[in-house]
Amino acid sequence: NAVCSINDPDEKSMVPDDVPENRTSTTSESHTGVNVPLGVADAGADYDETLTVSLEENSEGEKSLTIRTQKGGSAHASAGKNLNDVASLQGELKAGGAKVSQQTITCPPADSECQEKIQEIYDTTQKTGTKPDVSTFIAEHKDDGYVKQADGWTGQASLSAEFKLGAPGANNTLTLDAGASGGVDLSGAATVLTDKDTGEERISTSGTFTAAAEAHAQESINSTSTEVTDKSGHYKKETTSTDIKGAEVHASASYEGAFEITTERDKEGNIRSVQIVTSHETQVDAGASVGLTVEESKSVQNGKHGYEKDKSDKQDELRAGVDAQLIGNTTVTTTTLDLSDIEDTNVRAQVQEQLKSNLAGDPRNMISVLSHSGIYETKPGDDNLMGQALHTYGKASRVTLDVDRSSQDGGFDAWFVHHKTKQSIESSSVKTKQYLGEIGSDGRRQMQDF
Repeated sequence: NAVCSINDPDEKSMVPDDVPENRTSTTSESHTGVNVPLGVADAGADYDETLTVSLEENSEGEKSLTIRTQKGGSAHASAGKNLNDVASLQGELKAGGAKVSQQTITCPPADSECQEKIQEIYDTTQKTGTKPDVSTFIAEHKDDGYVKQADGWTGQASLSAEFKLGAPGANNTLTLDAGASGGVDLSGAATVLTDKDTGEERISTSGTFTAAAEAHAQESINSTSTEVTDKSGHYKKETTSTDIKGAEVHASASYEGAFEITTERDKEGNIRSVQIVTSHETQVDAGASVGLTVEESKSVQNGKHGYEKDKSDKQDELRAGVDAQLIGNTTVTTTTLDLSDIEDTNVRAQVQEQLKSNLAGDPRNMISVLSHSGIYETKPGDDNLMGQALHTYGKASRVTLDVDRSSQDGGFDAWFVHHKTKQSIESSSVKTKQYLGEIGSDGRRQMQDF
């Protein structure tokens, strides 16, 4: 059996070469399009532009700057329904494609001038939100082997669903305004990038699952009064609404799981390596506040069938509270299999064929690639070729991260035309890191600290 010929690597280190230590990225998005209401449903299309600039430093002190642009289009459809007086449901489906251009500049630890320059480029981008011009810098360093440039395409699809529970209190009555909401998002993408110089390809398949829920309760009194005048044929209706809110408590929880499988291929399409990245993020927050919030709004309607126009809105608030993060954890596991490490050429060819079959066929077959639990097994089954190869030759790291995020939205939405912008900044640093050690005397591999 060819599978049984997978032997232990000959004294090759199982420590991954470049585990990221710190990473920060800035993403600027622009979406311009139309949205057409169709009764209970909406449909529309957008022209999308996305710029992502990231700066990363690994455990060896190497720094890299990546500039990635995506330009393309997408279509979406959404529908909502009020199930009853207290519940509503909303869903959206979106799909699209884009042309991708990517530039990566990698500076070794010894070249401090290069590292300072890419840091300066990133800092400027974070302030302006615009694509940096690095053509001169790339021309200066292209012969150094610092620069990689690639073009390609990406296709994306997503499905989301959201529910809300809650009922308004009775007029002029002290009530406990309680409610809850939650949602689920599923998304997937496939990306192909071709190196401009070598013709080699990087093919990535990724997916994300996100679930979130929140609940709140607050004392409140809502009062609405209406005054109508009808003099000399002039009809006027003035409505005043006052909402007084007292003590409140709230809690929220979210989970996000994601994966990305990336294969590097030569010009003939032969797979040279595969990398599997999985991440899990869990967060639970809770808080409470005491105080008083008074919100008042007034509107006026001219004519019995006339338009309604807001005259004023105001809010007065005196409140103190506390918020706490009860659980916050982000874990990223990266597993890499370099097929050149497999010395038996027959086995290497079998692994290549299985990877091609799994990644090009039914998406459900990717589970066999993602399910690399065989890497820990004493002896993965003889029919588990990927498990055998990963168990013997795979390099894996697991890190927990501190992650900070911020974002700013802008744009306009006028009738059925919209233009939306968003700038997001994310920074992460490693809290703990481990790698999968060599095969022990019991045939198993265990995680150990770097």
